[in-house]
Amino acid sequence: MTDSIKNVFWNGILPYDVRKSGLVIGCAQLVAIEVVVAKIIRKILGMGGRGVMELALIHLVSLPFLGGLGGFFEAPGALGGEEVMASFKNGAKAVPAVFLSQYIVNTGTSGFHIPKVSMKEILVTAASKLLSRPLIVMMYPKLHKTLQKNFDLWNAMEQNQNQASNLKKAQGN
Repeated sequence: MTDSIKNVFWNGILPYDVRKSGLVIGCAQLVAIEVVVAKIIRKILGMGGRGVMELALIHLVSLPFLGGLGGFFEAPGALGGEEVMASFKNGAKAVPAVFLSQYIVNTGTSGFHIPKVSMKEILVTAASKLLSRPLIVMMYPKLHKTLQKNFDLWNAMEQNQNQASNLKKAQGN
């Protein structure tokens, strides 16, 4: 029981653990891309309302949940060898994590509540997660080795979260 509680704690802080600087930078790179994609989509659709810092916070909070909430699915592949179409599917696996983090951030700012359902907001949030991974996969071969390594560390974290997910264990995998 105490090991499970310790694991939850360590998994919760892993993306922000400054002792693992490459992973932290890889997660920051991911969040930066997701925020830029979200802002572009919001600009195209004429949606305001969420600033860069709020979007960054939502995507930062989603990091500990990325692989775990996608436990029903196969873990994402390596960024260097992933095909673009597979990266769309792997990006979609992270959508539940960003929805949960959006609820957590909204609860932090306005207290416990029943979420308001806005189809436009749901689509923008899902699209920002869905499009970020293919963008990274397409850029990956052209990136400097250090940036690639940081993205690889983030991807490995997500793969490990997926493999250790209780959702995977509940499914019998």
